Amino acid sequence: MSVSFEALAMAGVDHLEWGMDFDEWERNELDEPPPPHLLLDDEDDEITKDFQKEVMQIRNVEKHIPQWFRVVLLMVKVIVNLLIITEVDFV
Repeated sequence: MSVSFEALAMAGVDHLEWGMDFDEWERNELDEPPPPHLLLDDEDDEITKDFQKEVMQIRNVEKHIPQWFRVVLLMVKVIVNLLIITEVDFV
């Protein structure tokens, strides 16, 4: 049975008491295939490809935006994020 360093840490167990060092853990991780729930299925792969296409379209549009407008847009994003962090009501 493979136990991760993260699981040991959450359980409050010292990895040295468990008898595992990092090199051994790394070898075990390389020998085992990833769990099935972490593998992409065909539908996820299609979603990823669609997302990549959308990102490329956005980047192509951004190339045509003047530099001064990008700076203004960035400043607006920063201000909005600061307002969100400080929990300012917009109403």
